[in-house]
Amino acid sequence: MPPWYRAATNMFSLLVALAVGFVALGQYGVSKKPTPFWIGLAFLCFGLFSAFDSLSAPGLVRGGRPLLAQLPGTSAWFQQLSYAALAVLLVAAIALPWPSGERPDHRWAVRGAIAIPAICALLGVLVLAAEPALPPLIANEAWTPLDVAWSSLLLLVIAGGGI
Repeated sequence: MPPWYRAATNMFSLLVALAVGFVALGQYGVSKKPTPFWIGLAFLCFGLFSAFDSLSAPGLVRGGRPLLAQLPGTSAWFQQLSYAALAVLLVAAIALPWPSGERPDHRWAVRGAIAIPAICALLGVLVLAAEPALPPLIANEAWTPLDVAWSSLLLLVIAGGGI
């Protein structure tokens, strides 16, 4: 398999996530209900972290290096962050009502739609800046205990949200 294969297939996830986010936020624009708002933000943040993941995957630049990252394991952090953002914001779609009752103030929704993806983008930049200090999630082509624990926690959050 060519080294760019993982990044290319990940771009499909990015495209789908952005399409779902766009449609969900469009639904929010029509219905003004909180669920499509949170779903739209969940998939926009998933798409944002997927873009970081694709651009930090090894094999994009000559010599097998990543485009954004310096270390080959940084893309694993973005993959975990993408699923964490998706899980947390989808649970928020179920659990969080609007702050002031049934119909939100339009300014609050616009601020949230700008702030939450901006926080995700900032977190992505911070991961790139701190990548040498981050513990590895993959070592010797195997998942580390941290990665297994994080994945298990995400599974519990997603399963709990489905109940």
